[in-house]
Amino acid sequence: MANITVTSDRVTWDSFEQPHRRTRDYSGFGPFHFDRRHYDDAVKALDAVVDSNGTRVQRAGATQKGSSRV
Repeated sequence: MANITVTSDRVTWDSFEQPHRRTRDYSGFGPFHFDRRHYDDAVKALDAVVDSNGTRVQRAGATQKGSSRV
């Protein structure tokens, strides 16, 4: 788990923890800062290829690298 803070120009991930392993120290992990526009673009791109179950999907008419349509 992590805190995700969103502002108009930045997304920050910090305060990481693993609720099932509370004794682990994640204080040296992050924070991670992302440009908001790039972050939003990456989320949109991911949404285009992953369904609601988290499974990669291939949209009609699209081909994956190394594959072809017949």
